[in-house]
Amino acid sequence: MDPTGTEEQETERKKNPFFNWLVEFLYKFWKKLHDPRFVIEVLALIGLVFYVCETKRTNNLTQQALTNARKNFAKDQRPYVWPARIEAAPLKLKEKVSANIYFINYGKTPAIKEHSTGKILVFYNKTIVEQIDNFFETFDETKVAGGSEIIVPPGIPTDPKQSQSFATTYSDVIPTTQAAMDLVTKTDGSFAVVGVVTYFDSDGTHYRSDYCMMHLANGLLAWCEKHNAIR
Repeated sequence: MDPTGTEEQETERKKNPFFNWLVEFLYKFWKKLHDPRFVIEVLALIGLVFYVCETKRTNNLTQQALTNARKNFAKDQRPYVWPARIEAAPLKLKEKVSANIYFINYGKTPAIKEHSTGKILVFYNKTIVEQIDNFFETFDETKVAGGSEIIVPPGIPTDPKQSQSFATTYSDVIPTTQAAMDLVTKTDGSFAVVGVVTYFDSDGTHYRSDYCMMHLANGLLAWCEKHNAIR
């Protein structure tokens, strides 16, 4: 080791203003540590920092709890529009398949600007399941047109047919032969009643209900395995 080099480095450090400031600061700090008042002030500052952090954390938790409470309240009070009854009309040769749908608001607040659109899908080339999936996958709310937008108050009438929200939907395919008619009437899944209901609450929050029922050979309608949801 070169003593001359070490002494030169030491001299250089002493000439460095920052080094001198740091040594002086550490010296004063060391002396302050022996002053009880300084120690109390440092502990008080640390306590203040912890207090501020804990207060902020508590405020965040409180705000989150209030947000969750508002969401739960809105969810509890929101409108829930759903088909209370779907009734297929008697099938007739060379006429469109049709069905009447009666909607009820099962929620606690009115459904505003309620608009429904639907279709009856009849077995033709593609299976009913394929047609159903395609209907909902390609459905575009922005292109819905026609019909009326109404307000559906909450409440469950004794007879669903008394509901203020009512719609009739039709098929595009028409059974033109007796063989086609027999296929529709005597086959499970020969046609399906599908549709979408859109509506809002008083705050303007958008909701949507998808429904799907499939015709059975016994003449009844059964809910589809998929595409029945309230959003």
